[in-house]
Order: sequence, then C-alpha cells, then structure tokens
Amino acid sequence: MPGILDSLNSMLTPDVSSRLANACGVDPALFQKGASLVGPLVLGGFARRASTSDGANSLMEKLPTDTPDLLKSLLGGAMGGGQRDLTTSLLGSGTNAIGSSLSQRLGFDVRPLLNLAVPVVGGIIGKFVRDQKLSTMGLTSQLHKESSDYSQ
Repeated sequence: MPGILDSLNSMLTPDVSSRLANACGVDPALFQKGASLVGPLVLGGFARRASTSDGANSLMEKLPTDTPDLLKSLLGGAMGGGQRDLTTSLLGSGTNAIGSSLSQRLGFDVRPLLNLAVPVVGGIIGKFVRDQKLSTMGLTSQLHKESSDYSQ
C-alpha cells in the first residue's frame, strides 16, 4: 500500500493542482512548490501530535471517519473557518507562525494551502488506519516512520 505522502502526491494531478491553485489564488507553479513543502509539514504535525498517548488518542478521534471525494469537496469551496479550526486543532497554536514563515519563503500566502492540506492528509490517514486496521500505537508508529523517512 502506498504511503501517506505517496497517496497525497498521486491525488495532486496537474488538473487538480491547477484547480486548487486557482481556488487559493496562487500561480500553479508556486502551488506545486508549496504543496511539496506543506504535505511533509502536515504529516510531521500529525506525527508530533501522535507522539503522546493523549495526542494519539485525540488524533484517532478527530480523523475523518469516511473519505468521500475529499478533493472534490475541497474544490467545491470548503475553505472556510471549519478548515482553519481543524488545522489549528491538529497542528497546534503555532500554525499561523508556520504559515507566515513558509509564506515569506515561498512568496505567497501558504495558509490557505495548509487549511486544504490538513483535512486531505487527515482523510488519507483515516483511510490508511481503516484499511490497515491500525490501533492508536500502529498509527503513531506509521506516522513517525513516514515522517522520519521523509526527513532523511
């Protein structure tokens, strides 16, 4: 089974990337550059969240329980406050600082991209947990493995 980031990257076809870039008001080339950084960042955030038993249990409770076409629903304009709340809930209070830092580095406001990435990655993780029948410990192990594999 493909990993979490592999699944995310396979979802970001040129057409989807272009449509998401337009939804975020960003040039598609900049969007691709941002997506290549945001995916691993979000995965790392999930891994950090799962590094304690309370965090892992909380994460398991917050993962989407179904995965209707996530990208379709996101492209439909679900970029409002609920997405930001989920991003902050899962990644913590430093989300704005992270978004600002990345925005300066990339030259565009990355925060909408973060708000899109969190529920998509969460949906991928939720599907992975269901498909692999992972326990909380299994989820923690998988997140740390993939996050570590990417950072090497």
